Amino acid sequence: MEGLLAYFHPDAMLRDHRHMASWGGTPQDWRTMVEGWWSLLPDGRLKRLESLRASGRRNAHTVTVAGTDSITGGPAELEFHAVIEMADGLVIACDYFDDEASALKYLDRL
Repeated sequence: MEGLLAYFHPDAMLRDHRHMASWGGTPQDWRTMVEGWWSLLPDGRLKRLESLRASGRRNAHTVTVAGTDSITGGPAELEFHAVIEMADGLVIACDYFDDEASALKYLDRL
């Protein structure tokens, strides 16, 4: 987790636009959310990381994580779309979306 957090500027702003989301704000808030994912998908692994579009220092990606659901024992996937803004090699802003079209529309608006 510390390795992932090293990619975020300490003052990075993270906003979750997904319908079922209830977090947002800081890299520490992001850490809490991801640790929750790991409790549900303890063997979760990155299945897909696709760059959708870049615009200046912003880019949009699709991310799919797959693993075994810790509640049912069956397979599970989590997919989300992110618009990330970078500066000096660090994430300074990240916005999460349920679908690709919403992420690309947001990127185009910026």
